[in-house]
Amino acid sequence: MCRKKAIAVKRIILDNRGHFMSDREIFRIKEAAEFLTVSESWLERSDIPRSKLGGNVVFLKAELLAYVEAHLTHSVRRPRK
Repeated sequence: MCRKKAIAVKRIILDNRGHFMSDREIFRIKEAAEFLTVSESWLERSDIPRSKLGGNVVFLKAELLAYVEAHLTHSVRRPRK
C-alpha cells in the first residue's frame, strides 16, 4: 500500500548568485534590501539592527523578520476618490 507524502509548496527567491534567499541567515545590505523589497538607501537609514562581519555590514534574517513583524499595519487605506 502506497502512502502519499504531503508536499509543501515553497516560494523560492534566488539572489543574483543563485542562492536561495529564503535559506540564508545572514544578508549583506543589497541582499537584505532585496529580501525586504526596499531600496538600499532606505535600509541604510532605517533603525533595523545590523552588525559588522569582516568589514561588511550584515543583517540577520531573524532581525529583519522581527522588524517587519513589529512594524506591520493591519489596515489598508484605500485611495480617496
